[in-house]
Amino acid sequence: MNSGNAYQNSNDFGGSDVNGWTEVRGNRGRNHNSASIKTSRSNVRDRLGPSIESSNEGSSSGRDYTNGRRNLHQRGDSGDQGGGRYRSKRGREQGAYNSTQNVSRQFVRFSKAGGNESVTADTDDAMDGGNGLRTRHNPYGRQPNISYTSPSGLPLRTSVSIDGISANIPVEELVAFITKKANPPVTVKTGQRTDGKIILEFENSKQASTVYRLHGIPFAGGKLYIRYYSKPMARNTTSENGAHSSTNQSIDLLRSLVTSRFHAESRRLDFDRIIEDPVVKKEKIKVFDQHNPQSKFGPVLCKIIQEVCPNLETLSLSGNKLCTLDHFSTLYQRVPSLVNLSLQDNMISSYRDLEPLHAKEFPNLREVVLIGNPLRERELSRPGGEINYTSYIKKLFPTINILDMQPVLEEIQFDVVKPLTKLPLDTKCGFMGSDSTRLISQQFLQMFYSLFDTNRAGLADFYGDNAVLSLSVDTARPLPGNRGAFQSSARQSDKALDSWAAFNRNLYKIKQPEKRVTLAYVGQTKIIHALGQIPGTLHPLGDPPERKKFLVEAINGVAPATYIHITVHGEFKDLTASALLSFDRTFIIVPAIPGSRSAMASLPFTITNDSWAIRRYSSNYAWSDTVDTTITASSLQPTHSTPISNPAPVLPAVSPWPQLPDEQTLLQYRIRDNLNEQQHTLVVEFAKATGLNYSYSLLCLQQTGWSAEAAGQAFLTAKNMIPPEAFKL
Repeated sequence: MNSGNAYQNSNDFGGSDVNGWTEVRGNRGRNHNSASIKTSRSNVRDRLGPSIESSNEGSSSGRDYTNGRRNLHQRGDSGDQGGGRYRSKRGREQGAYNSTQNVSRQFVRFSKAGGNESVTADTDDAMDGGNGLRTRHNPYGRQPNISYTSPSGLPLRTSVSIDGISANIPVEELVAFITKKANPPVTVKTGQRTDGKIILEFENSKQASTVYRLHGIPFAGGKLYIRYYSKPMARNTTSENGAHSSTNQSIDLLRSLVTSRFHAESRRLDFDRIIEDPVVKKEKIKVFDQHNPQSKFGPVLCKIIQEVCPNLETLSLSGNKLCTLDHFSTLYQRVPSLVNLSLQDNMISSYRDLEPLHAKEFPNLREVVLIGNPLRERELSRPGGEINYTSYIKKLFPTINILDMQPVLEEIQFDVVKPLTKLPLDTKCGFMGSDSTRLISQQFLQMFYSLFDTNRAGLADFYGDNAVLSLSVDTARPLPGNRGAFQSSARQSDKALDSWAAFNRNLYKIKQPEKRVTLAYVGQTKIIHALGQIPGTLHPLGDPPERKKFLVEAINGVAPATYIHITVHGEFKDLTASALLSFDRTFIIVPAIPGSRSAMASLPFTITNDSWAIRRYSSNYAWSDTVDTTITASSLQPTHSTPISNPAPVLPAVSPWPQLPDEQTLLQYRIRDNLNEQQHTLVVEFAKATGLNYSYSLLCLQQTGWSAEAAGQAFLTAKNMIPPEAFKL
């Protein structure tokens, strides 16, 4: 036995069991101490742990066995070694101790790690339960294991998955973009493309969180969908706690449930009241964990639905006590073919609870049912709530035409058709360099676009051997003050632009010189091949009213050069996305060289340069009221009303419909919509003049910037689209 080590395990000491006490002996410093540990429990040990009573049996000096630790207890000394009075550290006066009764206690706390800590305390503190413990450092104690985890108990993730990227875009380009945009800076350890997504791994979870906040950022004509990514773990059915086998069993049972409830003939998955299924209750499967809506069980369910239910069209989730749709945040990726969705009889209480579904990403979704949810019941109980409810749901689900088993009319947009300010000069038609230039330009455009919409391969004769085609996509949104003309088709065109991203040569977005060269198609073969890959289009080439959706300008080249510079502004329909897009296109045409392909096709011109810019739909309001000198003045009868400064009826005729309630109800409407006195009066007067009810009158005035003149003109423009409900109380 090593007598000099006071921290040895109890097995190293000689000990014996005497009268229920275990005697422990050992040397501690210069004093030989003996201690006894009571094997039975006591009140003091219950509170403070095992105790060791020490006495200085072999010493006549009267010192405490702790060798110098006496000063920790004494505040004063009587000068008598054999005894004296002292004040404890808690400030209480103690009696005299003689040399043979000087007893102190040492409490030993045994740690789970196998080490121990010695704790010294006064006897009076120990007995009265006071906090008089002093911890002595144990250099041999084992350090606790520390693992860094997230608040949910899962390891912090250091990788993200990025979706919404064209297959033509290399991983290196995305990494360079992410590295440039991330703030604070991040370091990408690895990047790879997996299942149509790009997985990026970073040095730590903080960097992954920084990149996660870039979700939705525009890139290469589209948006980046960024989510945390966890590396798939191999199945281990022989783990100590059986956790993996239990999870695998739950997944297998869930797969069986989906299989049994899927009707292949009608492509319908009936998941009504799945939480009440006997199998789910018996096996305690947390299909929709309300305490952890972002658990991994939701994505697993979406993946199972994709595998078991190909081309699913109808999904019913009625009666499952859903309070959020976080469980289905990946459903749009798994089941893009969804047409009908039922969320009836759940616990959805706010519009925000519907957002995780990403409903705008379902291109074919046509019907949604929300009957029996607190959100719907609350909204419909309010005055004018049906209009607000329908409007909000339509924003979240822009493609639907049936809501709660009732048809949904197209959203009314009171766009301002006429400018609010009279410009000093009239808007003129597109400039033409000469009459011959105008005739050649009209002939060229008519021939070109008729083939462009029907047979693009036939355009090979139009392009020269060294012709260049460049296509750019502008994804920028209009300023907030200029969105009136954009509202009717903006959401649809947002989705349509994604299919053009692979051909985008926007120099503000594409910085790599090699890619800029690749996306500039040179020669007839490459140009026709590129035109054959872009979505189908339909340009309005019908009657003259339709042709007013185009604005054409043409000028002649400066001598001695012989060419015509043609610029076209207008719109077309993307047949793939069924959405309107606006465009600006510039052609440089020259006379066909004898013997060239164009000349052999009897074409008088050849295209040498074709530059095409596509953007969100913005209508033709900029030139819809142009003044053409070839049209007589009598055919144009523009009306310019004087702006009113005080609220007054905009239209002279007063509607016979009883569209306004009593004064008390109108006051409630004003408080509900947070309007001031002038706004409230204007809404009431506008309702009297148009026959619209209060809610629709407010909607019209809000969308036209509270201009009575503009609101009146917008009402006349959209009156054929207004439903009968707008004229009812």
